[in-house]
Amino acid sequence: MKNDSSESKLTEADSTGKFSLPAKTIPIIVHVSYLSYATSTVVCKDYKYLHISLIPDSLTLDEVVVKGQRPKLKLTEGGIQVNVTGTVLEKLGNAEDVLLHMPMIRKKGDEIDVFGKGAPTIYINGIEMRSDKELQQLKSTDIKDISLILNPGSQYDATSTSIILINTIRKKNPGLSVDVSGTYGKGRKHKDKAEMEADVNYTFKKLNWFGSMWVNNEGSLQDADIIQNAYDDNSSWAESIFMDNRNRNRNGHVMAGFNYLGDSSNGGMKYYLYIPMHNSISSMFNNDITVENTDYDQLINHTEGRTHPKVGHRMSSYYNLNFGKSNLKMDADFMHTGYDTNNDVNEQAKANDDRHLSTINSVRNTLFAFKMSLSAPLLGGKYYIGTEDTYTKRKDIYEEALGYVPTANGRFQQTSLAFFTGYTYDFDFLSLSASMRYENVNYTYKDATKTHKVFNNFFPSFSVDASIGQVGLNLSYTSKIARPSYRQLSNDVQYASMYSLMSGNPLLENTTIDDLSLIMGWNFIQFVLDYSSRHHDIIYYSYPMSGNPYVLMTTYKNIPHVSILAPTLVVSPQIGIWNPEITIGLIKQWIKRTEYFTGNFEKPIWAFEISNNFKTANGWLAVIDFNCQTKGNSQNTYFYKNVYDLSLNVSKSLCKDKVNIKFSVDDILNHNNDASTLYCPNVKLSESNRYYGRCATVTIRYTLNRQESKYKGTGAGSGEMNRL
Repeated sequence: MKNDSSESKLTEADSTGKFSLPAKTIPIIVHVSYLSYATSTVVCKDYKYLHISLIPDSLTLDEVVVKGQRPKLKLTEGGIQVNVTGTVLEKLGNAEDVLLHMPMIRKKGDEIDVFGKGAPTIYINGIEMRSDKELQQLKSTDIKDISLILNPGSQYDATSTSIILINTIRKKNPGLSVDVSGTYGKGRKHKDKAEMEADVNYTFKKLNWFGSMWVNNEGSLQDADIIQNAYDDNSSWAESIFMDNRNRNRNGHVMAGFNYLGDSSNGGMKYYLYIPMHNSISSMFNNDITVENTDYDQLINHTEGRTHPKVGHRMSSYYNLNFGKSNLKMDADFMHTGYDTNNDVNEQAKANDDRHLSTINSVRNTLFAFKMSLSAPLLGGKYYIGTEDTYTKRKDIYEEALGYVPTANGRFQQTSLAFFTGYTYDFDFLSLSASMRYENVNYTYKDATKTHKVFNNFFPSFSVDASIGQVGLNLSYTSKIARPSYRQLSNDVQYASMYSLMSGNPLLENTTIDDLSLIMGWNFIQFVLDYSSRHHDIIYYSYPMSGNPYVLMTTYKNIPHVSILAPTLVVSPQIGIWNPEITIGLIKQWIKRTEYFTGNFEKPIWAFEISNNFKTANGWLAVIDFNCQTKGNSQNTYFYKNVYDLSLNVSKSLCKDKVNIKFSVDDILNHNNDASTLYCPNVKLSESNRYYGRCATVTIRYTLNRQESKYKGTGAGSGEMNRL
């Protein structure tokens, strides 16, 4: 405005409606626009915080047809952002459905996975997700955008190799909203699922109250052909196994919380009560054992397992304060969970005495976590500093009364103190970021012996973002760590059969990771090139027991080094009502030769995905997805079968979007089955699995004045909760 300057800058508000604009001189004129609201123009005469209200626009357009497309993908700092509002993605159903249509994101088993990165840490409106069911409870029409950060900075836990940020549409409608849904699915044999969910949200002035209840009952089955070969200098033996598993999982929780939404500060709290519902697994094994190609034994193993969760509690609270251009955030988390698993094992053998034994595994977890961060402008850029501290306690008891495996009484205790800081400076077409995280971890494991370790680690990260014409570029480096889970560190020896045992390894070291990523984007084309160097990576390892070579022990070991290259190409054009998204990716590893790796384990794995979305003018949406993964190596495992998956879902919204009906069929080809061989110095273990994933599902959802919870906490102790 000064000297009649015509310089202009654009920005977007975040999910809370806040935005900022850099200005070297004042006063300036600000125009604020939002769909279906009248544009507001204000003059800013100083650098103070402003509150701007928009008035609904009374203009109504009748029979107007707008042709064109809104780009779904764009590069953001350190990753890719996908717009959901105004695209076909908002009609897919829930947040999990949307994630599975994002570049590089897929589902491995029951877990969300980022291609070449592993399991991500997921945040919804800044709140760390603690259960995958939260994705199923979040409606796709309430999502504004989703960002995938491939190299997270120091403000995130050092174990987070990728981050997914989900931002919802903030609705300020006062009053009561209700959302109720039910799902039923049926597949072959034992495959079925039923789920019920209810959400309530009430807003009055600056107070927002919310609550939900969720229960599910799901059955699954798996059978497999397993061949175990073991040998030493004097002999060799083989075990052929047919396995049949039938699982029944039941889960439920109740959640309630509140938010206070002030002009310059907000805070809130939420509480989860995990309802104990027992889960079960019934397993049958038929084993044929040969020694030097001669029949040695035949074994029938029938195992009935029951898991009885204890009443679980989790409480989260947060407080955010804006003062001037600075922001203070505080988060606190508490969690206490546990379960008891009882296995009843009956074995009938020809060459050995029959066995009937029972095992009990009792686990209790407790976690306290606190996180605080301060961000403020500094020398024309943005500076932040913070701390994240956690205290973890875990009890893991494994008992078997007849002495076939030793009783274990493991006690874990860990204290973690982390400090992080970072700085970002924006130029006209370039943005530079640098950050550092320091973690002090004090870990103790007590059983028959005591293991005590202290770790002091620094994790630097650097990022460069640039825009050259229509091409966006991001180059970033991060240092990360992968800590063994508490199950991997446990000294329990768990009984599978008289010929197979499983155990953790308390001596496992942390895996340190150096990661370098390049992201390029133009229009509807995105390319990602990721290279990671992993030191002391953790692998599965199997070996014959000393004194009884016919019994195999499966555990974990560290290997010195593995390097992984993962390029990915994503093409997502829009052609009329057809919205395809094509992804081609590759994972190629190089492993340093050790006594654990005597062969070649460097065959790459290719992945191909195509998502076809068809949206009609009368509200019908059809989605056809196909993905394929080829044979190849991962660590000391060779996947020797190509995996295919074809799925379909059709949905229709009724009654002005208050009712949505969706019909879907998963794994139409019934070919989403894997097969692999694990190679160890004296053992080769091959397993071919069949999951019978084909399942037809119907979901009905009713919404009355839908509102999202406005909880703004970012959560604390993410890495520890994932390990537990």
